[in-house]
Amino acid sequence: MSENNIVMKLLGLDSSKAILPKGEIKLELKRYGDTFNFPIIALDAETATLVQDLMFKMRADTQDMHMDSYRAKCEAIINGCPDVFQNRDIQRHFDTVTAQSLINKLLTGDELDKLYEAIMELTEDYKVPNPSALDDEIKNS
Repeated sequence: MSENNIVMKLLGLDSSKAILPKGEIKLELKRYGDTFNFPIIALDAETATLVQDLMFKMRADTQDMHMDSYRAKCEAIINGCPDVFQNRDIQRHFDTVTAQSLINKLLTGDELDKLYEAIMELTEDYKVPNPSALDDEIKNS
């Protein structure tokens, strides 16, 4: 019976209204001596998991694990601030061909960390509802 309730509730949702939280972070780009408002968006579940997976890298020859936070942070920034880092006009203007090279050209290490942390904070505030939670909600109503 409860399985049917969750199915009905999920089928009643309007998938076109699903949105990820958005925000903005003000960053001073020290290399350029100016402050900019970067529009950010929470990462979806798949991208957030990919970012977590990218944090760790295994060496093929020794099977040793090590942290690769730069790649993971870049992936989060590219997907969490697409208006800037996926913009081809901005990439051309700064003579870069990839979003990652644009990040490297625009941001210092500290600025990269601040932008990454803001995106991840927004992402962690976004909770993907799980079916059992919806089921409990239906039972209690």
